[in-house]
Amino acid sequence: MPRLFENINFPKTIAILASVFGIALGLCGLTWMASTASSGGPAQFLIGLGIVELIAMAVSAMGLVVMLILWILSSLLGGFGSGNDPQKLFDGSDDEKK
Repeated sequence: MPRLFENINFPKTIAILASVFGIALGLCGLTWMASTASSGGPAQFLIGLGIVELIAMAVSAMGLVVMLILWILSSLLGGFGSGNDPQKLFDGSDDEKK
């Protein structure tokens, strides 16, 4: 794996970006429903909040696309393992204590 991609935790980053996108999408729908139900002063505040939510959706969607492309590139260029050694799930410190 290239040195650039070694320290990136792709699953965690993609999960966070997808969560931000989903939450912003839901809040944007709620904001739209609330702004159509009311008119006047509160609706002006909700329009500003809706713009912030749209920006959050756009940034997280672009981040998702970029991270997925980087994840695919890193798997093509270097794989996920560092050779043919089996992956250790536990460090074995419990065996030494007994």
